[in-house]
Amino acid sequence: MLSRKFIPFIVIDKNESLVRDATLQGVPCVCADAEQHGFLNDHGITSPTAVVLTMNSSRIATGVVNNMQVENPEVPIYVRARDMRKMNRLKNLGVVATYPETLESSLALAEEVMRGYGIPDQDVRSIAKSVSAVSGFLGYGLLT
Repeated sequence: MLSRKFIPFIVIDKNESLVRDATLQGVPCVCADAEQHGFLNDHGITSPTAVVLTMNSSRIATGVVNNMQVENPEVPIYVRARDMRKMNRLKNLGVVATYPETLESSLALAEEVMRGYGIPDQDVRSIAKSVSAVSGFLGYGLLT
């Protein structure tokens, strides 16, 4: 969805095989541990405008949120969480938006990110509708 409005993004994952597969599919990826201080600068990412977290572990998400708030406190953070309790915990840490883990909420998360970039609601809804209509949605495809 982001690339349809020419919003640049990069996927950061510490799973080398996922990064390799996504890179082969044309998704810009970096293999890194987002919990490590300085990981953005270490990979040449000097001025992120937003962070979107979609990891399965709320412990890791909390670590990344804390890390980002120290290193880039002005950058909005959007998070996918497993359940309402974890959503509320992350929201209390200061993330802009949290969503439970489903396709519909993943679409809502991407829509929120696009709105954060000032994309008009009509465009956001149109893109979300076309993405949700695509069968076989998996992984990082939502961003592209």
